[in-house]
Amino acid sequence: MAEILLNSQSPITHQVFWNGDIGTPVSNPTVKLYDVTIDPTISPSISPTTILETLNSVLDENNPGTYVVYIPYNYTDRNRTLRLKWEYYMGEKYVSRVDEVYVVTPYVDFNHVQDLGFSVDASDPNYKSYKELMLAEFLEKEWES
Repeated sequence: MAEILLNSQSPITHQVFWNGDIGTPVSNPTVKLYDVTIDPTISPSISPTTILETLNSVLDENNPGTYVVYIPYNYTDRNRTLRLKWEYYMGEKYVSRVDEVYVVTPYVDFNHVQDLGFSVDASDPNYKSYKELMLAEFLEKEWES
């Protein structure tokens, strides 16, 4: 599950594979954006079937078969769970894939994370997600008490 920070616009990627190899769809995937947050305090309630916006992905020039979208800022203004439905054709075959993205409040800033020896790059072995950092803080407080 991908995470992006509150009020940010980080890239969300999708790599196209077809029959075990990197594939090239007929055209760039389109991405339907849904808010699937379960939050009883939001009124009126959010329908998880309502499409917020349809985004057009772009090919990542450095990574073959990888497509990127940026979630607009107005959907990262509070903590929520967003569903992205990637849709494209491989030849005549329709393909769809669903990913979820958490919009989260930063627990610590990037500089602090790096000072602690962790990475902000998800591909780095020292990467720690928001949830892992919160769990570490919780365990540290439990240990101290």
